[in-house]
Amino acid sequence: MTNAAEDTRAVTFGSPQLAKLIAHVAEGAIEREQRGKPPFEAIEAIRRARLGALRLPRGIGGGGASLVELYEVFIELAAADPNVAHILRSHFGVVENLLRSSDPEQRKWLERVAAGELIGSAATELSAKAGATDFPYETAITRTPDGLRLNGTKHYTTGSLYMDRIVVGVTDIDGGKVQVIIEGDRPGVRRDNDWDGFGQRFTGSGTVTFEDVVIEPGDYFGKGGRDADSDACRGGRRTSTSSSTR
Repeated sequence: MTNAAEDTRAVTFGSPQLAKLIAHVAEGAIEREQRGKPPFEAIEAIRRARLGALRLPRGIGGGGASLVELYEVFIELAAADPNVAHILRSHFGVVENLLRSSDPEQRKWLERVAAGELIGSAATELSAKAGATDFPYETAITRTPDGLRLNGTKHYTTGSLYMDRIVVGVTDIDGGKVQVIIEGDRPGVRRDNDWDGFGQRFTGSGTVTFEDVVIEPGDYFGKGGRDADSDACRGGRRTSTSSSTR
């Protein structure tokens, strides 16, 4: 392996470090496909290189890339391994939303991204009709004697298998739609590697189950802490309708 992912600074567009990182992702792509091996190591290299911070301003630890430059990197990543490019799609959608937010509370998530964390999303449920934008979430937060708990199941959660945190569209205790952001390995979160699609087989687009997951006030994702749209790429306000995020 190259040293592309060992630098503590975020990679920048057009840099030798980025070129080496993409080359490293490409090196193992055919072997992973032949052996049926998910690209965990490639994603870890991306995490260490802080590629997820490519769009953040350099002043807060990012790569300072423009949207056009980000798209160019996506094209190169997809040529190297289309699974890897697809895995990162939701993360960059969340990042773009954070960059456009006027909520100062969102800065803490930008700092985590700058440190290398990857954030995915989970919204789709089997109970929703195809193409529906106003379906009620069955995944819900309830109040228990021990505090708030999250229960439910999400499907087609592309990339979530590899993410540090997941933005989850849920029904809140008052019946409104909100988002929470929780660690992928928080107790009660189960991420199944059960995606059986053909083509891009390793995008981690399978099932995520939440069973009595502890929810704290700081887990609410969006303006004001409990004010969020249900689409991880369109957050920022409370709503009774939603676009499905995959």
